[in-house]
Amino acid sequence: MLNPIKSLPNCRIQPPKSSNNLKRLRKDPNAIRLEVRHEEIETIFRIVPKRFFDNVLELGAGDGVQSRLISKYSTNLLSTDLNQERLIQQYDPRIDYDICDAENLKYASDHFDLIYSSNLLEHLPNPKKAILEMKRVMKDSGLMIHVVPNRFWKILHLGLFYPHKMLTLIEFALFGAKNSSKSMNNNLKSNRSSSSLLGRRLWPKTHGEYSGHIEEFISMGKPFWLQQFEDCDLQCVGLIKGLPAHSPYRFGINPLRKLCEYIGLSSCNGYVVTTTNNVSQYENLFEFK
Repeated sequence: MLNPIKSLPNCRIQPPKSSNNLKRLRKDPNAIRLEVRHEEIETIFRIVPKRFFDNVLELGAGDGVQSRLISKYSTNLLSTDLNQERLIQQYDPRIDYDICDAENLKYASDHFDLIYSSNLLEHLPNPKKAILEMKRVMKDSGLMIHVVPNRFWKILHLGLFYPHKMLTLIEFALFGAKNSSKSMNNNLKSNRSSSSLLGRRLWPKTHGEYSGHIEEFISMGKPFWLQQFEDCDLQCVGLIKGLPAHSPYRFGINPLRKLCEYIGLSSCNGYVVTTTNNVSQYENLFEFK
């Protein structure tokens, strides 16, 4: 049975942005993150009619900003995350909230028309277990959409690390303080050991649940995830066209981002997935590569 936490008018809201961000060479990283998340949802659902899906489950919703965008296309949306300190429960009559583990879903089988995740699967210790759980709670006629960082994102993750560090040092020299924006823990179940302070300054740690950067680069490729879905008796019916290009460092250079998108580069792959024995009624609602 569903056991969601109903959103309330007095739920926790986002703190105001610090005015210190105006004194930086870069835009507010959080503002860039929100811009990219909006672009992602608009790209994926651009030809989907409003209120098209009845029951929608979003996993790894983070602070819930995408939930409020997806809700335009659903009648009932369940927004979930493992970290209750991260999930902001903003009142919306079409949204319920819950704290849940994507690898152990507590919901009834054959219930959801759409299951959506963005930047979740790569953070799970056992993504195949999570995919099987999603398959269980999804209707046979339903579908999943999973947005996962790709190899272009990984190249930017490694290649822009030192430019990012240099710009951070310049900002510190000019303004005397680090950017006030703080990142939240992506996965409370992470098995990775924390790297030393010196190690984090010299080289980035892996983004997801991988033993090293080579494994992560391989796992961010399309063949890896297509195999994961196939092993769960699911099929990828297409990859979403035109997803945003961005780096983890959020430099805010929009002309360069738009140039990458113009030539066909994006930082994530958006997989549209159904059961293998089902020709979903939803397949024609998305623009595929």
